[in-house]
Amino acid sequence: FRHPVKSIRTVLLFWVFTTTILFSLVLSVVNYLSARSIILDGIKTQLVDSVNLARAETDSWLNMKVTEVETMANTHVIRSGDRDSINAYLGEALDTQGSEGSYSSFWVSDMEGNWYSPLGTSGSIASRAYFPEALRTKSTVISTPLIGQADGALAVVVAAPIKVDGQMVGLLGANVRVAALVGRIAQISIGEGGGTSLYQLDGTVIADRDQSKILSYNLFSDADNPIAELSHNILGSDSGLDSVQWGDEMKYITYAHLSATDWFLVMDANTSEFLRPLRSLLYLTIALTLLLL
Repeated sequence: FRHPVKSIRTVLLFWVFTTTILFSLVLSVVNYLSARSIILDGIKTQLVDSVNLARAETDSWLNMKVTEVETMANTHVIRSGDRDSINAYLGEALDTQGSEGSYSSFWVSDMEGNWYSPLGTSGSIASRAYFPEALRTKSTVISTPLIGQADGALAVVVAAPIKVDGQMVGLLGANVRVAALVGRIAQISIGEGGGTSLYQLDGTVIADRDQSKILSYNLFSDADNPIAELSHNILGSDSGLDSVQWGDEMKYITYAHLSATDWFLVMDANTSEFLRPLRSLLYLTIALTLLLL
């Protein structure tokens, strides 16, 4: 017969060993869930901070363009109305910034919308949406992206009033290259799979890493994009944070409206990109623990 003391000791050791293993498994899962929560909170915090920083930088960049154009509009040469002198002044400004500068063209318009530029081009902006707005407000306006008449390039127009003796007599316009704006937006991301896009209020893309989407893709019209379901939240709030299920992927989405225009930024981050190393560590811990059984 087996000695009863040895049997009790064997059972006790087995119970202690099994309990230790099970406790280790539970502890591993608890630690994983705790670390997962910390990581997800960190992603959300970083997204909110990043989109607010991107908004501040984009607003600052646009406001700087407004200030530059308004400063030029207030110079004596622009207010003089002398076409030759104005063309020489604006042409020199274009040459000074170089081919990689923010501006693709400058132009001057009268109160009827008839414009000319130092590039030798001319025409009418009377049909442009920003023109009557500039006349009505008598203040600087920023257009939605368009194909510039002065140079045929995709641009955002900053149009500042030209005033003589307190009276508005015309507009000084600057075509700001969209590529310059796209370059700034494309650099902003959280992780490798995340990205940032800039949209008009109607959901049309202004700036995105995928330049083929610019002015041809509408976020709110894409039924396959789960972010489109957030349109009410995006349009109804100055800023916010949401999550969406994108196939097998959970993404955090944050958005913020600019103050310089009615555009808004959307930034996203893939949670799996940050959780993958932690999940791998959990699986490894469980596998090693089970091997001890």
